[in-house]
Amino acid sequence: MWQIELKCAISNFHIADEVISCYASAVNISKKKGLLFFTGYFTSYKSINKTIDLLKLNHFDSVNFILSKVKKNNWVKRSQENLPSVNTSFINIHGTHIKIKNQRFNDIILNAGNAFGSGHHESTLNAIYLINLVMKKNNSLKNIIDLGCGSGILSIVIAKIFKKKVLALDNDPLSCETTLKNAAYNKTDKLIKVKLSNGLNKVNNRNFQLILANILFKPLLEMSLSIYNHLSPKSYVILSGIYLSEHLVIANKFASHGFKVIKIINKNSWKSLLLYKE
Repeated sequence: MWQIELKCAISNFHIADEVISCYASAVNISKKKGLLFFTGYFTSYKSINKTIDLLKLNHFDSVNFILSKVKKNNWVKRSQENLPSVNTSFINIHGTHIKIKNQRFNDIILNAGNAFGSGHHESTLNAIYLINLVMKKNNSLKNIIDLGCGSGILSIVIAKIFKKKVLALDNDPLSCETTLKNAAYNKTDKLIKVKLSNGLNKVNNRNFQLILANILFKPLLEMSLSIYNHLSPKSYVILSGIYLSEHLVIANKFASHGFKVIKIINKNSWKSLLLYKE
């Protein structure tokens, strides 16, 4: 097990976060004297080399980071134990390490494990905001897909808060397993069906009314037509995980298939789009 310790100015937070998180098994972040300190934990030297190449590509030199070997440990668990609760206008997200005395209907208990989706990242918070917006527009929506479910957080928001059934898809068996466990934590396992799938290839139903996709830029582009074909008319898609000006490329690609852009939101340079199929 190895670790990379990286210090950077707060203005470079998003670049450092994206680079370190790309190949690290776990990441810790702390702040001291106006600087941010990232510690990324890696299980293979190959991942470290790729990370160092990315750091240099983004103008971080050897002065900014330190590489060292550490004792093997469950660094994912340890990093998540430092995460505070996330509170939004209509839900509260807590890690399993946080004890809640009086749990309310809008409290979500989450153990992200090695899957993406602790509720702290801007792309997840953006998607949750847009879910609330869509449900206010049309609470009768049925047939919902969470594409790239990760920890299952978006599926759980829909199932627990809005009492809707969700098909949660991911191409990673560990993410599917994590979603199942988190659905059980939140007593939403009867509303969430989890399926191992590479995109929408194994999904025959083409009458979905809402598709959520909080994934990476390239897969969003590649699946744009497939997403369109799996939606019924007068339906919505929420796209998240889009950084800086990537949203322009995404919006144009989806518009070329007939989608209308309803709303774009921005949180610390992370963009999310709400689209409509007429």
